[in-house]
Amino acid sequence: MRGYQRAARQLLKHKAIDPPEDNLEQWLSPDNVVRDGRSNVLEILLQDGLSANTVIRGCGLLLHAAAHGHIQIVRKLLRAGADINAEGHSKMTALHWAVENEHEDIVRLLLDCGADIHAKEKSNRMALHESAGNGHESTVRLLLDHGADINAKQSFDMTALHKVAQNGHESTARLLLDRGTNINAKDTDGMTDLSWAARNGHESTVRLFLDYGTDINAKERDNKMALPEQLKTNTSPRPSCSSITAPTSMPRIPNE
Repeated sequence: MRGYQRAARQLLKHKAIDPPEDNLEQWLSPDNVVRDGRSNVLEILLQDGLSANTVIRGCGLLLHAAAHGHIQIVRKLLRAGADINAEGHSKMTALHWAVENEHEDIVRLLLDCGADIHAKEKSNRMALHESAGNGHESTVRLLLDHGADINAKQSFDMTALHKVAQNGHESTARLLLDRGTNINAKDTDGMTDLSWAARNGHESTVRLFLDYGTDINAKERDNKMALPEQLKTNTSPRPSCSSITAPTSMPRIPNE
């Protein structure tokens, strides 16, 4: 048994913690402690020599805690000196894991503690790309409020709006558009957000892009139209208020 576990075993006798009689070493294993959210046991392990930057199966304890959504564990590890921007599998950081698993409270904590909002994993994907692609509107808003680059590109030059368009997350697309994202940005295949939404059959998202003034005549790299001709007549922009003719007379309201 490791030194810190021997010390922890003795300390447990004096704490309000009831460890199991069998498999105590496994119960005290840092990855199990973090996975199960046992912050009081983690505190004992840290006091008795466990490094906050311990790596288990290729990922630091902070990454495990962020992925499992244990905010108290995340706090304790950060206070104990865990590297907030440490990378694990696929170069993902704790912020990537928290975003991917929709732990918005941990995303906020990490950002407030100085996590690199523009950290890139192996495919150059940032936290904003991940949250946008999954349609996590509130997390996208949080990241933008903390300064995320709205037009940053991941692999194949895809932006957050491209990821939203692929999956038809209309409300998240509207948020990005309202915040000023480039609606006509093209990926390495020349596809715009309109191209992706049309290709994947997201008609309401296509209509949204048209309402926001996307280039309806944009062409992809192979000279294919972003919006096929047969769809143009079915997804024309909604009429503006100025084009709506008011009634010549108001209807009569019956007396009570």
